[in-house]
Amino acid sequence: MRRRSRLVLGSALVLEVLAFVALLVPAPIWAMRLMSGPWLLNYAEGSPNSLDLSYRNAVGLWIEKGIAAKAVRDPGGPDAQRIGAMLVQMKPFLISQTEITHGPAIAHTGIAGIGWCNHVNGFAAEVLSHYYPKAESFAVNNGATSHTFGRVWTSAEWLYFDAWADEIVVFRWRGTPDYLFRSRQTQTMTPTDVVNVANAYNRADHGYTLRRFRPTVLGQLIEDMGNRFDHGSDTAPGADEQFVPSARLPRPTIHDAAAKEYIAARFEQLSGDKAEARRRYAAVSGPSAYSLAARGFERRLAQ
Repeated sequence: MRRRSRLVLGSALVLEVLAFVALLVPAPIWAMRLMSGPWLLNYAEGSPNSLDLSYRNAVGLWIEKGIAAKAVRDPGGPDAQRIGAMLVQMKPFLISQTEITHGPAIAHTGIAGIGWCNHVNGFAAEVLSHYYPKAESFAVNNGATSHTFGRVWTSAEWLYFDAWADEIVVFRWRGTPDYLFRSRQTQTMTPTDVVNVANAYNRADHGYTLRRFRPTVLGQLIEDMGNRFDHGSDTAPGADEQFVPSARLPRPTIHDAAAKEYIAARFEQLSGDKAEARRRYAAVSGPSAYSLAARGFERRLAQ
């Protein structure tokens, strides 16, 4: 009986230590492959109770922090070129809704691989939070249209960036955008999209912080808790209303077998095994935005 009690206490202690480590240390990439359940792409899978839902979200956040920590290599150099180079490295891992029409994914963006401007640039800010003391997604509402890009605080100023648009940009604000880095990566935006994005950049002085990102789970939870205490949500006041139109599209869903293949493909792509990633993406089937994303990633990996 005493031995069993000691084993239970010992196991509880180990779990507590692991939970504490997870709060401070981002997940290793292989954790994504280890926990390749369909719920990583849909936290509501199987109608979980509130405790299970919180657990799934926390594990997803931990894995995403790990992906963000390993997504790019720091090239060093002047800040604008450094940021731009890291975003160029990151962009092939994500597909936006200008390439594949979809509603907002339930899963964390680094895991899902798809997203709207607030998701893609939010993940970009999450990546850059490992290299800069302040990293934020930053929204500008132009009335009927809106756009979210991001910004980081360097040693002397805010530098704004956009990794969602076809052309990755980094600029400082001097009454108008002063572009310091530009690199066209894709060709998926309509002329209207291009105009809306440019208008948002030109009104950066009218924007607001959508969400602040921290490199660890603990830091993110504290940041989000402060936002919830201040105004009841993870993001800034008014942010939810700004993106309500995106909710008109159905959220991406995927059946269990395809979800496991998709997550496995994401792991292989993030790990650098292009051939295996292509094979895994090819196995993803079904009428889903994730299936369309798999075809998109296949094409990218073939280039």
